[in-house]
Amino acid sequence: MIIMKKIKIIGVFIMMCLSFLSHFMYEWCNNLLFSIFFPVNESIWEHMKLLITPVLIYALIEYFIYKNKIPDTNDSKIIYDAYRFNKTTNVTVHFTTNDLAQSVFAGRIGDLIIDYGSVKRELSKDQTNNNGWIHIVSTTDTINSCVNNAKNPFDLQQNEYINFYNTNTNSNNIYCWNGYSYSNLEYKDIHSHFMGDIKPRNDEQKMLFNLLQNYDIKVKTVLGKFGSGKTYIMLAHAIDMVQRGKFDKIVFVRNNIQVKDTKDIGSLPGSEFDKTLPYLMPIADHVGGMDGLLDLIDNHIIEPVHLGFIRGRDFKRAIIFCDECENLTKQHIQLILGRAAEGSQVWFAGDLKQTDNITFEKNSGLIALIDKLRGHPLFGMVRLVKSERSEIAQLADELD
Repeated sequence: MIIMKKIKIIGVFIMMCLSFLSHFMYEWCNNLLFSIFFPVNESIWEHMKLLITPVLIYALIEYFIYKNKIPDTNDSKIIYDAYRFNKTTNVTVHFTTNDLAQSVFAGRIGDLIIDYGSVKRELSKDQTNNNGWIHIVSTTDTINSCVNNAKNPFDLQQNEYINFYNTNTNSNNIYCWNGYSYSNLEYKDIHSHFMGDIKPRNDEQKMLFNLLQNYDIKVKTVLGKFGSGKTYIMLAHAIDMVQRGKFDKIVFVRNNIQVKDTKDIGSLPGSEFDKTLPYLMPIADHVGGMDGLLDLIDNHIIEPVHLGFIRGRDFKRAIIFCDECENLTKQHIQLILGRAAEGSQVWFAGDLKQTDNITFEKNSGLIALIDKLRGHPLFGMVRLVKSERSEIAQLADELD
């Protein structure tokens, strides 16, 4: 970059010299450069030539010397590192950025495959635990020392879980860190009239049962891949709590976004309920079909609400259950949290890998929620990592 600056200074000096020489090259410049395009009389050209000629010379210098160069900025250093790595290795480098200017500069030097606009924002790199839990392999003495003495060497945030695998006993114990001590993982199985008996199938689901049954945590977030059970388990708990009188109703919110790269079927006919019905079918799948869904709605256990109509609403003693939250922006999350009145909780479920619009990749409400509220006494989260739907559903991960 320093060399480029020196070349530029030399180029400007040459330009100035040529501009003075052009004073003696009137006939040649006028005939060769300008008479082809437009005639000018001698008096006008006398005033213009000292201005126009340097500009033309400078433009030529810029084009031939700098056409493959980039500005001396931090972005340039990133681009240069990618270029150097591409030249010194046999690895094909894809330069991926959401910065239009950076993609243009990277394209100038060639040899890089430019992928503009496809960057997905991930959880903050300074977060040591993005799952809501960690897994530690240790001995009985070390585990007892941590738990009994309330030590937190693993930087757990409040309401996060630790799964100790004991190498002495070949067993595991799960605890929740409440900010000052560890509590044993406790939960109850769910017995639902609509969904039958529900028990956790893996350790992460046990943590989710514990999280959902903790009434001190008001904002609960569950991340998980398809088939991991996030919607199923949360819906079962929500229905059970309403039927036991803990809450008055479930307010079901979902942004009506179609799966990306699918063709829009156009405007749907009918009432508001008819238009939102396709987005309620995941509930129907879990409660015995359409009859079960209509029964829940008719008995005021579930109130479907379109995200676009939620502004100004005030929900008391309700579980505001938001599904497919990967398709929500930070502003959507703020709007939903602001609807929770006295006695209400807000539950979010989503999978960042299933985002259906670049808008939600660049402005992810789920990521903002976790970034800002992780460690808050009213917030808890669990990530489910195993698909429990079927062996066929598990094969989807093989395509990654």
